[in-house]
Amino acid sequence: MKSVEKKIISSVVMTTYNGAKYVIEQLESLKNQTQAPDEVIIADDGSKDLTVDIINEYIKMNGLSNWYVEKNTVNKGWRRNFVDVAALAKGKYIFFCDQDDIWISDKVETMVTVMENNCQINVLAGRYIRFKEVVPTDEILGTYVHPVKPDNHLLYTDLPGCVYCVRKDFWNDIIQYWNGVFSHDAICWAAAKLQQSAYILERPVIFWRSHFDSTYTIASREIKSRKNRVNWLKTAQKNIECLERIASTLGFNERALDSIKRYSEFNSLRIDVLEKKELLRALKLLAYLDCYNKRRQYILELYLIIKHD
Repeated sequence: MKSVEKKIISSVVMTTYNGAKYVIEQLESLKNQTQAPDEVIIADDGSKDLTVDIINEYIKMNGLSNWYVEKNTVNKGWRRNFVDVAALAKGKYIFFCDQDDIWISDKVETMVTVMENNCQINVLAGRYIRFKEVVPTDEILGTYVHPVKPDNHLLYTDLPGCVYCVRKDFWNDIIQYWNGVFSHDAICWAAAKLQQSAYILERPVIFWRSHFDSTYTIASREIKSRKNRVNWLKTAQKNIECLERIASTLGFNERALDSIKRYSEFNSLRIDVLEKKELLRALKLLAYLDCYNKRRQYILELYLIIKHD
């Protein structure tokens, strides 16, 4: 009798880089899930510490035959690394995983159950509890799920990719239009919001370790200069064009297409105003205040226009 291959439902895709300090805690939280992931694929981006050795030893010691790790021969950068490792996932659902967080024990079980029961959801995001060194002991409650409310913050990612569960078919549809700069979580979230298939699970699914020198924190500091902000907005324009291709090819509704068009106008105006330092022209941005995810960004841009540099 032929042996029947087990169907792969859940794939965890994890990227690492010089993560030796915390990676064991993350691996433990994956291994101890109430519903074990069907596969764990780890792509190391050329760590110079013992990250890969630690992971390989952990896999061997725990007999994790469905866990795989490989070290990139060149440093791809975290965006490319996530996109490439997700392409290897065979599961119906993809879970993005960072190297230094701690997953709550029923994350996989709870999110897979929600996705199995709600075929209209393409991206499900849970909440998180932020911590630095001491792991919280908060009681985790709640299973309420709701759609994300439509808004005009087209490129704002409400929640980090490490709390996502993404339907693989949806990922395959959108990632073929990837432009090389869109982050894995931002492209998922923006496309799903436009398609009205982004939902939130109102309970924490991870303990999220925060760092002063995290990629997000560094990027936030850097875009507070006029030159860097202009470059950031030009990258955003490439991402808007990427969303246009996704929306038109996959047949998103007119509201989605209009939303992208308006946001493109808004972003182009911001670039123009900051490059030319025209304060009066900046008043035109008042018509697009709803496109800012935080209105203080408009105040910052006014300041950058009048600031001597």
